[in-house]
Amino acid sequence: MRSGVLAGMVLVIGWLQADAWAQTTVTTAASHEVPRLTVGGTALFGTVLGSLCAPTTGDVISCGADSTVAGLRLSPRWRLSNDWAVGISGGVAWLGRGGNVPTKLWDIQFTGRYHLGATAASQYWLDASAGLVAVEEDWPTYVTDSRMARAATTYTTWAPAGSLAIGRDVQILRSFGVAPEIRVHCLGFNVNDEFPNTAPQYRPQVIVVLGLSLVGFGFYR
Repeated sequence: MRSGVLAGMVLVIGWLQADAWAQTTVTTAASHEVPRLTVGGTALFGTVLGSLCAPTTGDVISCGADSTVAGLRLSPRWRLSNDWAVGISGGVAWLGRGGNVPTKLWDIQFTGRYHLGATAASQYWLDASAGLVAVEEDWPTYVTDSRMARAATTYTTWAPAGSLAIGRDVQILRSFGVAPEIRVHCLGFNVNDEFPNTAPQYRPQVIVVLGLSLVGFGFYR
């Protein structure tokens, strides 16, 4: 928990410093031009609001809350007008919690973005996305309490997903910048399914993350 708070403080401080520095270093001419294409590579860190379950020993299942998550995303977007942009965003995240199996989340989502304030390369924005998410569990070979051997396998379960975010593109050079953001992901897993007898399924999940993107700008108009 302390590491999560520290990471959040560092990200917020970095956001403010980058924004202030960019305002004094980017030329006035460049700031009034608008890039049609932006491509962001995002590193994210956050927390899961909701319980997650995993096998521990034998066929014993352990459930806990307040898990952490860290991951990477790639998000190309095209600006349709001064206010609106559309794109696609996909990534992978790793869940940090108890259990003997590694857990990954894969997702692909279509995005829409509304830019706030005066039109410029450096600008605040609101972002919404919708798509699909998959949780992947790599289960090792183990023996159940009834002495039945279960072979090692990988379970993958799909669910609908969506997110809402607020952030800011901060132009540092004409073709490069950064973009801090705060995003809330909602994952619609089926609460009725259970494991280990079937593929792992979770309760619906809410994940709150802080992200920092390296952004490339192009195709100015």
